[in-house]
Amino acid sequence: MAERAKKYDIFIVAVILLFAVIMIFLNLIIPQKGITGVKVTVDGVLAVSTTQEGLYPIEKDGKYLLTVEFYQGKVRVKESTCDNQICVRTGWISNTGQTIVCLPYKIVVEPIGGTKTDGVDIITW
Repeated sequence: MAERAKKYDIFIVAVILLFAVIMIFLNLIIPQKGITGVKVTVDGVLAVSTTQEGLYPIEKDGKYLLTVEFYQGKVRVKESTCDNQICVRTGWISNTGQTIVCLPYKIVVEPIGGTKTDGVDIITW
């Protein structure tokens, strides 16, 4: 009986691993739709809203806070003068459901356009 259970356990693990590999492969080969622009708000006030690629320095009351980079359907905070740098370490985002937040400066970076990818994805499935 124990031998039979081991065979079924191995079979179940193999099926789960195969399913995971297939899902990862499908996620890599299906083309991702990028965003068409970026919106940056500072303390609830719109600072930048653009569809042009480039670097956008964000300032408040004449003080430089951070630089937002929009390139090839992705956006990131390239550099920031805040202490914790969480906004910089967030990296590139490319879905309209994602955001980058810099809490010390109350800045929110949101992608605009593109296709919202709510629902089941490879992480939640």
